[in-house]
Amino acid sequence: DHIYLELVTESGGVKIYPLDHDTKAIPVADVKLEGKMSVPRKNKAEAVTFAVDGDHFVAKVDAKGAHRYDLEVTVTHGGKPEKLKFSVEPQ
Repeated sequence: DHIYLELVTESGGVKIYPLDHDTKAIPVADVKLEGKMSVPRKNKAEAVTFAVDGDHFVAKVDAKGAHRYDLEVTVTHGGKPEKLKFSVEPQ
């Protein structure tokens, strides 16, 4: 409700850009991300660790050869946590 996340896939991982409602960049120092990924038909979710890389976050994600995985992200900005879920098709 109070923040947008733009997700960009890359080989072996993702980049996430935090944006406000005017699609302007939010400083990564003002944002905290926690995540987990799960592959369809597998019952176990794995933690995803995000690192700051300039104006965005990066994370290594191993889809284990699956054609799709779900990435659940909890983003905290301004003291307000919000959960988002992405269905990602690796490149």
